[in-house]
Amino acid sequence: MRKSTIIIVILLAGARDPAFSQGIDMQKARDIYLMQAEKGCPVDKSIQKLEKVKNLKPAFLAYYGVFIAMQAECTGNPAKKLEYFKNGKDNIEKAIMIDEQSFDARFARFTLQDNIPGFLGYDNMEEDARFLLRYYHQVDRFMEISPFFSKAAKILVDSGYYTQKDEDFLREFF
Repeated sequence: MRKSTIIIVILLAGARDPAFSQGIDMQKARDIYLMQAEKGCPVDKSIQKLEKVKNLKPAFLAYYGVFIAMQAECTGNPAKKLEYFKNGKDNIEKAIMIDEQSFDARFARFTLQDNIPGFLGYDNMEEDARFLLRYYHQVDRFMEISPFFSKAAKILVDSGYYTQKDEDFLREFF
């Protein structure tokens, strides 16, 4: 009886979440982000899904911002590239202003900055790297970690931004 009550409460809570009614939740947003990050140019469907829910949670807004910025890869027009980048950056920064403790917003910004040219002058990598590493230090390594956080740890290690000691620590999560 107790398990069924918990399940019903969880389902009701999800049903009240407008993002849930749009067919997207945090895990889905993370999955979309990881899939698109591997492909490069974001698919319009992915952008549209996050656009519908971008104002519901800062993390959704941050991932939406990354997708907008990633569109710069898909055009040869320098003015359009800069427009996409600035629009995406503004969305990411807004998400972090709303919730500066959001792992997802900081991760999205870190990964974007890791993949853009330095001349754009968008560099909060040191701040975000420290934040993300602190997050992993707070995680119980003996508990099962979600596939997203495992993949995120690998992405952080692959960035080459961390010290060997920090990379070794992060490797414990994948």
